[in-house]
Amino acid sequence: MKPSLQPGLTSVKRIPIDRDRTISFMGEDARVYATPSMIMDIERYSSRMLDFLKRLKTPIGRTG
Repeated sequence: MKPSLQPGLTSVKRIPIDRDRTISFMGEDARVYATPSMIMDIERYSSRMLDFLKRLKTPIGRTG
């Protein structure tokens, strides 16, 4: 396994939840992160992480 990819490695991605990522049907005071926006953000970040792993040429899900 490459030194850049070790068990227990973590990553944090902070996404500002702006007005465009929220729903408004419950009123202005009850805006929350919209599920479609959350899924889109998760898919984007996951895709970037997979691209990173591919560049490392490390098999995903394999140890040793």
